[in-house]
Amino acid sequence: NRVDAVLVGTETVLKDDPLLTCRIRGGRTPVRVLLDRRGRIPLSSIVFSTVGEGPIIVYTAQMKASRVKALRERGIEVRRIRTTRRGLSPQAVLRDLAQKGIHHLLIEGGGTILGTFFDSRLVDRAVVFVAPKIVGGKNAVGPVLGKGVASMGKALEGTVRKVRRTGRDFCLEVVLSEAGEGKIRGE
Repeated sequence: NRVDAVLVGTETVLKDDPLLTCRIRGGRTPVRVLLDRRGRIPLSSIVFSTVGEGPIIVYTAQMKASRVKALRERGIEVRRIRTTRRGLSPQAVLRDLAQKGIHHLLIEGGGTILGTFFDSRLVDRAVVFVAPKIVGGKNAVGPVLGKGVASMGKALEGTVRKVRRTGRDFCLEVVLSEAGEGKIRGE
């Protein structure tokens, strides 16, 4: 309800089939942004059936023309965007969204998408939920993938602005130290 847009990647849609709509009574559904480099998100995904609740933009690099046409016929905007070695360029996505007047973006993707944006130093605030559960294990998937850093001295640092309890969990709002430069970083 408070953001201009919410962004997820292909894997989040394939695994969770989310609506990405606002559930607050009287609230506003943000623009839904999907990163789908190869056009793998099925046309039957629930998000594509909710165009009437708010705009959807799909960023791609290799989507077949027939799929692009099918999405556009449903009223979904499809944008071809450049890629990097690791996938769609997060800088290009942010630049395009900014040109559309979208400045407050919630990245609700999984570890790969989060890793891409964190590695590029494009995140200025993080809202982190911590549950009293220990997963562990050599093969456990972390919440932020990507390249990461080689040492703690190179870690992206932040300042905790707020801590609150939500049920049994804790929510930390963190402002990252490289934030507030007013430009797209990481190029």
